Amino acid sequence: MLMYAVHVGNGYASSQLEAGLSLLSRDKERRIRQLVRREDQVRSTAGQLLSAWLISAYRGVFPESSQLTRTTYGKPYWLADPECCFNISHSGEWVVGVIGGVPVGIDVEEVQDIDLSVSDMVFSAPEREALSARKGADAREYFYTLWTCKESCLKAMGTGFSYPPRDITIQPEAGHLHIQDGDRLIPYTLRMYDALGSGYKLAVCARGMGSKLPLQPEMLDAGELLEACCLQRLDDTLCK
Repeated sequence: MLMYAVHVGNGYASSQLEAGLSLLSRDKERRIRQLVRREDQVRSTAGQLLSAWLISAYRGVFPESSQLTRTTYGKPYWLADPECCFNISHSGEWVVGVIGGVPVGIDVEEVQDIDLSVSDMVFSAPEREALSARKGADAREYFYTLWTCKESCLKAMGTGFSYPPRDITIQPEAGHLHIQDGDRLIPYTLRMYDALGSGYKLAVCARGMGSKLPLQPEMLDAGELLEACCLQRLDDTLCK
């Protein structure tokens, strides 16, 4: 299993953003250009490039941008091999991704001030009880810990928030959980990471007990990702 974290910082320079967009399909480029905020354009472009780079690093093939799409639940997949399991997330200055041989989900969140009452909509009763026992900054930190763990799990399941999030109880320290599916209990492995610093929460969840999750993500900056994708595309073109 491979995991990357890309620091986009204040974003690509204009020339870098244009170079990144040039590697995408016309449809994806058009949709990204329609985003109002430049930082959203940068994160979306980096997310598309990271998806392709993950597949290239893991499978040895740099996919065409038009071959990368999403299910009706928003889970990304590769048309050439829908069984290829990868996932992307971005928040603030970071874009992260993971790929492996089992269904996997990843989530990153920038820790910000938030109305903790939203927990009523997404957290189970035991989770809300654990959250209510914390106060101030500690409560906010724990909220984001639960949120990233839960979202990474829902993404690994392939359902996103269409699956009732309050039906899942996360225990971040346990490192695993079981999801009820009819009369079956399906095991998942869960890990939190601190590689992005105290201002961010990062979690990965993979289907199966004891799935070998990466110890830490490989770190890149936006320019390194762009250069790697440009070189890989050039290599593929020359080899045809």
